[in-house]
Amino acid sequence: MNPIAAVTSALRNYANFRGRAQRSEFWWFFLFAWIFGYLTLFLVILPYLSLEIAWIWILYVLGLIMPTWAVTVRRLHDTNRSAAWFVVPLVVHFSGLTIAVLFAVGIATTFEMFSYGGQSDRITEVIQKLDAVGVWWIFAAFIFWMIWTLAVMATTVMQLILLALPGTPGPNRYGPDPSHPELDSA
Repeated sequence: MNPIAAVTSALRNYANFRGRAQRSEFWWFFLFAWIFGYLTLFLVILPYLSLEIAWIWILYVLGLIMPTWAVTVRRLHDTNRSAAWFVVPLVVHFSGLTIAVLFAVGIATTFEMFSYGGQSDRITEVIQKLDAVGVWWIFAAFIFWMIWTLAVMATTVMQLILLALPGTPGPNRYGPDPSHPELDSA
């Protein structure tokens, strides 16, 4: 599948989570999304640094979420794997972000608790009290961050390996082979 056909197919099937997608369809679309996204970011948004212009990039990213997820699920189907292999890394990424926000709120609350209304002349006293209480929040956040980073890396590498595998030849439980339609009749 050539690059234009791959991107067109992925965008045409933007909400199609059934069937299979060839490796070329997935990787050409992935390359298009990244290159066009970074070009938009660096050439349109960053030179102006205005929120009005930033909406272009935000809309671009939001507009590509559904087709990216759909082509990823169909690519996993081509390797005879379910969408669960796509959902696991998402859960790891988003649950980790949620817990990181909770840790950040805990650390901020600890600082707020000892800030005495924001008076900067009591910073030494704040640091001494943080040594007793807040250090555990910081230590727990660091340990969590390390574990979460390893989990994100592991699930991302696992997913990239699965997406790079060749599809199963011939039909599988998700449909006919898009790469070799001649094998479907055999």
